[in-house]
Amino acid sequence: MSKRDAEIEELLRLAAVSPDASRYLMKLGDLLTKENRLREAADCYDRVATLYVERGFPLKAVAVWSTVVKLDPSRTAVRLHLARGYVQLDLRDDAIAELQRAIADYRKKDDAVGERLARAELDRIVRPS
Repeated sequence: MSKRDAEIEELLRLAAVSPDASRYLMKLGDLLTKENRLREAADCYDRVATLYVERGFPLKAVAVWSTVVKLDPSRTAVRLHLARGYVQLDLRDDAIAELQRAIADYRKKDDAVGERLARAELDRIVRPS
């Protein structure tokens, strides 16, 4: 086992037993990115962003989800999370732009359900009740 593999294993272990798993998952994501294991890195970062939302840190979540879509642009559902985070931060224009990208991605994938979800989110922002 290489030194990097051992480091990855240790970070996985620490993330599993630590109350602050986000710290270890961020380090793991960084390490996996350096190893060009981008899909796995995106998985780690996505888990971190979810933890940040649960803990009430939408700004941190948005920053991490931005990284996820850069590493793996096929994760269209993450764009919806990103848009919701922008709404929480009162960044309406950024939310709209992200949802428009999600709609275009869903259309390319021929995913009518995803496209409808993204359009519904967009409608809620553009036409608030």
